[in-house]
Amino acid sequence: MLISSEPSSSHKSPLSLSDLLTDYLESLKKRGHSPHTLSSYGRDLSLFGEFMQQARLSLEGYNAIAQEQFVEFLNKKGRHSAASIRRALMAVRSFFQYIAVQGHLASPVLHIKAPQHLKKPLHVPSVSAFESLIEVLRQRALAGDKKAARDEALVLLAGVGGLKASELAALTWGDVICSSTTSQEGMGAGVRVIGEAPRFVPLTGVVSAALQRLGEARIELGLSTQLAEKLFFGYQSVSHVVATAGLERHGVKFIVRTVTREIWGEAYAVEALRAYAILRWLEEGLAWDIIAQRAGYSSLNSLERFVRASRQDLVVKKED
Repeated sequence: MLISSEPSSSHKSPLSLSDLLTDYLESLKKRGHSPHTLSSYGRDLSLFGEFMQQARLSLEGYNAIAQEQFVEFLNKKGRHSAASIRRALMAVRSFFQYIAVQGHLASPVLHIKAPQHLKKPLHVPSVSAFESLIEVLRQRALAGDKKAARDEALVLLAGVGGLKASELAALTWGDVICSSTTSQEGMGAGVRVIGEAPRFVPLTGVVSAALQRLGEARIELGLSTQLAEKLFFGYQSVSHVVATAGLERHGVKFIVRTVTREIWGEAYAVEALRAYAILRWLEEGLAWDIIAQRAGYSSLNSLERFVRASRQDLVVKKED
C-alpha cells in the first residue's frame, strides 16, 4: 500500500503523496509498460512512501541528504545490491520528474546527478568481427543454405536494428515496411516493433536484402509469408529438415549463441549484438533521443551505461 507523507508547514500540496504516486503508476500503465515493470515500480515507490512517512518529510524536503537516508532505509529493508538500490532511486527520480512536468512540484532531487550503476564491461563484437559474421552467413545463404538465410536476417536485426530476443521472436511479415512506404522517420524501409516499447526501426539495404532472402527461404520450405506469419522459422529436429513456422524467444537466443560460437569460436548473446547496435549509433553521432527511441528506452538515462562504458574504455570487443 502506498503511504502518504506528512505535508510541510510552509506548503500544502493539493494532492497527497499517495495520490501522486497512484497517478504516476497509472501513467506508466497508460504508456504501455509491462505488468512486471509496473510491479517493480510499485514496490520501490511503496518503500519510498513508507520512508517519507517515517522520516516525516514533505516532498519539498527530499534532497541529497534525504536520499542518503533513503538508501540506509532500503538497506534496513533488505535491499543491499547496488542494482536494487539504483533501481529504487531511479524510480523515485522518475516520479519526481513526472510531478514536475505535471506542475505539482519542482524538487531539489532533480538537481542531484542520477545514481550510477557499476556494471561489468560490455562485451561486443568489433565492426570487422560483426561484418565477417554477416559475410559468412550471407555467402551460405546465397549458396542455398536456408538456415543461414534465417540466421543472417536475425543477427542483422539484432546487431543493426538493436532488437531484443523477445522482439525478434514476435516480428511478423506485416511489421516489415517496404521501401515504397514512407516511414515516420522519413526513411523507406524498416520494421515496426510492437510490444512494451512500440517503435519504428529503419533498415539499411543490407538488412532489406537479407529479409528478402529469408522470405525466399520460407517459401522454398513451404512456409507462409503472409502478413500475420512470423519472420523466423525453427527446426523440429537436429536433422534440420522439418521447419516450424515460428520461433520463440528462447529459440532466438539459442540461435545467436550457436552461430557466434560456430563462426567466432565464442558464444555471444543477443544482448551483446543489441549493445553493438547502440554503441554504433553513439559513434555515428545520432542524437540521444533518436537512439533511445530506436532502442525502445523510455528514458535517456538508459543510455548512460553505454556512454560511460565507451568513455571509460569498458567495452571489450571480439576481434577477428
